[in-house]
Amino acid sequence: GGYEPRLFWRRAFAFWLDLLIAYLVVGILFAAVDAAAGTSLGDSSLVSGSECNPAPASHPQVARVEKMWPLPGGWQRENTVCQHGGGGKESWTFTTRVRWKEGSINYSKELTYDIDKSGNALPMEYAPDFRPFAILLLFVVFAADRWRSPGKSITGLRIMTVDGGQLGWQRAFLREALKLSPLLTFGGITIWAALAPPVILTDSEVSLVAMRDGFLVSPQMLFLYAFCVGSSVWWFGPFIVWRGRTWYDAFAGSKVVRTDRTPTS
Repeated sequence: GGYEPRLFWRRAFAFWLDLLIAYLVVGILFAAVDAAAGTSLGDSSLVSGSECNPAPASHPQVARVEKMWPLPGGWQRENTVCQHGGGGKESWTFTTRVRWKEGSINYSKELTYDIDKSGNALPMEYAPDFRPFAILLLFVVFAADRWRSPGKSITGLRIMTVDGGQLGWQRAFLREALKLSPLLTFGGITIWAALAPPVILTDSEVSLVAMRDGFLVSPQMLFLYAFCVGSSVWWFGPFIVWRGRTWYDAFAGSKVVRTDRTPTS
């Protein structure tokens, strides 16, 4: 007893709406900067397209993966070549996808890696994603000042200190950095992968051997799955085991309240 209401659906809707708007705004801004300055601040898919086709049997990588990763009977392989970008910035990737069935369960493995125009394997390269850090700044501004984010304005929510005051810049930065820590961690991983990635993320031969000998999915997908699970626990865990506030609100000395006049349940 004595706990403030979760306001889960309001808070969830406000958060995802704010995150969608922030990603769109920052993505468009970064795409414009990347196009003008030739940098790579975020997701290049906003400014480049991809065309994918089945890899012909004569493709160099088809023979390579067949030799390195022969399939047992009943397994199926699908190979795809994709061309990305346009103008003078074209790049190519090769994807090999394996499917098989055990009993009534279907399994699959997939690996994508960089190739050149002639089809030769290249070391895989990763671009850092700085968008989470720009999004953090937007969230801090909306939390610290007298403004409200679009999501919180629509849902009638406001962030304040536990005694009802304005949050201020220091508390707002602490709160939003903790709340967005999964995204900031992902951004940090992209920077690490761009600067000093382990060989399993860059050498297609090492990745193929790893998948052939035990990985159910590619190493890149394992990172993605771990990120999704960790993010879900971080964001939804406090609402499952409710103690009146989320842990980032507890650390920052803040709370989220309703400002409309509709009675809370």
